[in-house]
Amino acid sequence: MILLLLKNINTNTANGPDNIGNIFLKETRQSLLIPLHYIFNYSLIHMKYPKQWKITNWTPLHKKDSIYKRENYRPISLCNNLGKLLDKIVFQTLYHFLESNNLLNIIMALKGNLVVNIICLCYYIIFMKI
Repeated sequence: MILLLLKNINTNTANGPDNIGNIFLKETRQSLLIPLHYIFNYSLIHMKYPKQWKITNWTPLHKKDSIYKRENYRPISLCNNLGKLLDKIVFQTLYHFLESNNLLNIIMALKGNLVVNIICLCYYIIFMKI
């Protein structure tokens, strides 16, 4: 999954705070596969998300009208590319699990904290191998 995500990574996006560009990740994907696999597995098994990946750069982006009014801007965040990669892996794995176990429609019909609790339980089942 890591190799496929790196192969299809969007190279037209800006670097995050770590300054690791998607072009670099795409071009060196074969060499990065084993180290990233280890880091991602460690993160998931120990339920620890690297602090450096939580850092984002926020930039105001002008939407419309006057550039002198604050409400005419929206924030965009530049996240670390490795953090986004791990997020995609978790999302795709969780989505596939929910879909293949016919839980996706049930969860979409629920509201509030129950949804969060069910998704957390599924995450635990998938990655902790209960």
